[in-house]
Amino acid sequence: MDDPEVFAQKVVMQWLHESGHLDVLRSLEAAVGRTYDNDDESLPEASQLMQLVWRHLETRLQEDAEDAEDAEGGAGAGAHPLRRRRHEEALALLRAGDDDYAGRRVVGEAPVEVHRANVIAVRLLPQDPGCPGAGEAGADSATVITAAGDGAVRCVRMSLGSSGGGSGGGSGDGGSQGGAEVVWKTQLSSAALLTLALHPSYRRGLPLVAVGGMDGSLAVLHGPSGRLLASARVHAKYVVRAAWAPEDLTGPQDAAQGQGQEAQGPEGEEARRDGGAEGQEGQRQGPVRLLLASASMDESVALLGLSLWPHEGAAAEAGPGGGTGWGLDSARAELEVIKQIPYGAAVADVAFLRDCRTLVVGVRGSNYLRLLDAGELWRRHTAGQQSGSSLPEALANMNEAGDDHVSFSAKQLLPSPCGRYLLVLTDSPRLLVMRCADWSVLKLIFGLPVDQFPQPAAAWHRDSNYIYAAGAGAQVCVFHLGSGRLVHRSAPHRVNVRDLDYDPGRNLLASCSFDKTVKLMAGGEEGEGAA
Repeated sequence: MDDPEVFAQKVVMQWLHESGHLDVLRSLEAAVGRTYDNDDESLPEASQLMQLVWRHLETRLQEDAEDAEDAEGGAGAGAHPLRRRRHEEALALLRAGDDDYAGRRVVGEAPVEVHRANVIAVRLLPQDPGCPGAGEAGADSATVITAAGDGAVRCVRMSLGSSGGGSGGGSGDGGSQGGAEVVWKTQLSSAALLTLALHPSYRRGLPLVAVGGMDGSLAVLHGPSGRLLASARVHAKYVVRAAWAPEDLTGPQDAAQGQGQEAQGPEGEEARRDGGAEGQEGQRQGPVRLLLASASMDESVALLGLSLWPHEGAAAEAGPGGGTGWGLDSARAELEVIKQIPYGAAVADVAFLRDCRTLVVGVRGSNYLRLLDAGELWRRHTAGQQSGSSLPEALANMNEAGDDHVSFSAKQLLPSPCGRYLLVLTDSPRLLVMRCADWSVLKLIFGLPVDQFPQPAAAWHRDSNYIYAAGAGAQVCVFHLGSGRLVHRSAPHRVNVRDLDYDPGRNLLASCSFDKTVKLMAGGEEGEGAA
């Protein structure tokens, strides 16, 4: 065990290293006669100094609260079981993780000839061998959908085991370049496209892609073919995020009628997701009604309803882009704004939680997350009620101390696969992980290198134990949630990474960049792109 003075020197050195104060670090090393080692096993957590500081503050706040309860005759000891549960949770997370994270080697690439424009958003098509139409190209390839600065959406199939390397005159409109093939291309606008969202039931009968643009428009495409189903000019400024509600919100009269009492709990939710759209194929009589949300720099959030009708007597429709679903009648698709909600500041992101009702809203310059009951607004809409000025919304303070000081604000929101946590990427070098159950802070993760004007991009690993985050210098960083440690760093691109997406079924991480390329990264041994 280290001498306390030596340990203190190490944690200070670690903080200086992670904060970029390298000149001060070198001076301290010379003064104490010790060189900092970033892989020192005596420092089990990243940013050990800040972890100690925050734990100290949390303990002080808890003690103050207990003292106040005791002074008022309350049961201050009631907080002790909660503290023990939090301690056990922290220990379990510290031990969790199988070191199977992706990002260690580049296994596929769409070279610059495919896009010839900045690639701003990327989504990996989910691969499921048990799902008809998914992964038609087999195990040796993967398919992504991209949005680019030229206003086009492309479906690109990439060979796995190849890092591209194409050169010379591809047009970007079709054909194969460097192990990448453009399956389809849809030109939506002359303005840049900023965000993509695949419907959560993409591989279960609803292969839909929502696309948001710099011109304030929102479009919905049929994923297998790239056909435009519906579009609307929803906002006055950039659409920075589009998000689908996690299930078919047609309503109990359509979703559950004739199927008996709807199952409750996680098993019921999974059954609804697995059987919702695909199971109704061939028996659906009316339209399917879906809910999606968009966030914009015009300081508003829009909730939209999408109504789609099947072709009468049509069989399941497949396409080269993967995914199948009941035949869609694009002539009857309707996209309508249910409610436009002003927030008085630019909206950075929106994300639906797994409860299928709560829409989390991140607003620039605020230390609060807005928790909007989108399910209630949808119910009012389908019931024909006027929503008026009342808004079913709660607030969640991102400050662990509970104060209203604004030292950072949310830039990106990502619910974890397990459903228990929400990752908040901020406009500072910190990653914030909150518990969705009570909106307390689970972990503050420091050490992500950021530029002066950060454009965060992140994704969760399939077991919720690792976080992928884009950092300065075209880096992709992998953090272990339980310890907060930076466990891997790679630089697969030449310039900044603009977006990340992860496919849990194949343990593949996709990245896109302003170097006009898309990379696919897997786990396993170190390879190209690892640093």
